[in-house]
Amino acid sequence: MQISPINLFNYKSKNENISHRDFLPKLNNLKSDMISFTARRSSVPVEQRLTDYAVNLLKDSGLKKGQPVYIKGDSYYLPFMEILSKEAYKLHSGIVEMDVMEESLEALKKRHNKTQTLDYTKLRIDDLKKDGALFFEFNQDNDPYKKAKVMKIEAKELYLKSYTKLPPSITKLFKVNPKEIFIDALDLHKGQPVQIIAEREHIPIVKKLMQYLYSKNKTDVVDTYIPNANSRNMLLYADEEVLDRLPNYYLSEAKEHLDKDIAQLTLYGPDPSRGDFISQERISRRSKALNSSEEYNIANSQMSQDLPWSVYYVPTTKSSVSAYPEFADDKLKLIAKAYQDAGKINRVGHLKEHIANLEYRADKLNKLLEDGYRTFHYVSIDPKTQKPDGITDFKVTMSPKSVFKTALFDKPKFNHITIANVPSEEVFTAPLSDSAQGKIRSTKSLSLNGHLLKDIEFEFLDGKVVSSKASENEDVLKEYISTHENADRLGEVAIVADSPIEKMNRLFNNILLDENASSHLALGNAYPDSVKGASEIDSYDKLQQYLKDEKINQSTAHTDFMVGGKNVVITAINDETGDCIEIVRNDKFLL
Repeated sequence: MQISPINLFNYKSKNENISHRDFLPKLNNLKSDMISFTARRSSVPVEQRLTDYAVNLLKDSGLKKGQPVYIKGDSYYLPFMEILSKEAYKLHSGIVEMDVMEESLEALKKRHNKTQTLDYTKLRIDDLKKDGALFFEFNQDNDPYKKAKVMKIEAKELYLKSYTKLPPSITKLFKVNPKEIFIDALDLHKGQPVQIIAEREHIPIVKKLMQYLYSKNKTDVVDTYIPNANSRNMLLYADEEVLDRLPNYYLSEAKEHLDKDIAQLTLYGPDPSRGDFISQERISRRSKALNSSEEYNIANSQMSQDLPWSVYYVPTTKSSVSAYPEFADDKLKLIAKAYQDAGKINRVGHLKEHIANLEYRADKLNKLLEDGYRTFHYVSIDPKTQKPDGITDFKVTMSPKSVFKTALFDKPKFNHITIANVPSEEVFTAPLSDSAQGKIRSTKSLSLNGHLLKDIEFEFLDGKVVSSKASENEDVLKEYISTHENADRLGEVAIVADSPIEKMNRLFNNILLDENASSHLALGNAYPDSVKGASEIDSYDKLQQYLKDEKINQSTAHTDFMVGGKNVVITAINDETGDCIEIVRNDKFLL
């Protein structure tokens, strides 16, 4: 388990109800537009015209060093809004906040007469006003394209460089069952508010999900957030003082979620290269800021423990390129294949049955722990000889209070039983933080903070990483471990076998999929749910002390790395008798 409601890298502007709209005239009008304006295309690249206008706009508005900026507009203006965000940071602004409105989602709300919003959105605007922010809103009366002398066809071309618009014939290939997501996975109550986090390509799917919530669940508030380049602009260009600041409304939002039992659904298909050209030092600096407030950390911990949340795999063209290289030159064939495979990966129509099978595995492993088989031995073997090859020889021991869990979580505060992530192929627990010994090599690459790490190797001594290597982006790995307290110790042991993802023989570079393809370990934080007695402790401070006393790792980080596959044998050892029982061999669960 590694997905949680808070993604430290994806620092985000909030309350972005956005999607991709077709903002050009109909085809017959488009042809005439192209004919009449082709001759007038400027020799100056469109990005340069928009950049020049953005810089002049900021300077003419009197932007001061450290002054916040608020940008609002329809998604038609998104390319310019992102350029304006970048130039503001380059001119040493304070934090830049963006609200990108999507006409199709707004129309859906209007059709269902849904006008309610969350309270923190107003607090966010109030905070910006108190800080003397510059406010920009773009619409037909204030069209930046016209002022920058950019034609409609040029605006669309610029948009499609970053955001792919998928035709309905492709999006219908993604099999989505809203009831399975909201009832079986999130255990949503009637009328319960929902936050949906998604990528821009997911908008047609978001609309289907919102339609279900409005018409079937009687939900009044659906708060949507879709990432754009504003987060990346901050990490690339913002002054360090901006990276170090935690906005007040972050805590307000977390508290509102806790007060109102707001469910969170993340449609997961991020761009693995989103961290390209961003220094690990700046990512780490931002992460530190987001973890600097004890009150905010407590609220986040309570959100994870008490609220229903689920991460659901929905591929995008960018998230699928590495997995389907044969279609790299044809985005539509690429995403069509990814959509078709997603139904198998997500076990659409069979989710409850599958979770029941995983619960059976967890019961078997827990019986093993009860019988004293608490040390797991990982050995890599030569596929031809079936003998150890000397690459991986690693042991880790579970606590007497360790409990193997599935992704099925009991949330008694608001009476929910949720599936934390789909796909879900693992059973997991928390090991003793001082028990890991030996050397282990990852069997798959890992995407960490937007950087791809390959051929990862660790050596552990008394639970601690004493050596870490990677053939690519090793510095990212070392920086990550050194930046987060206790990220050099293990917080999770997860067993995966016979996964449909592994059978596809594809590397997704997507942690949600890759961790559910094979057995894995996680550096950093342990999940309290997998420790007996932890769920009964209401006090955050008492819980932390309890975990510490039980030698269960606590950290602001949690990163999985894959260690399973057909060439890895996992054996359970009884520390008193020395008896051994094989758990996994040839990617088959043997208990």
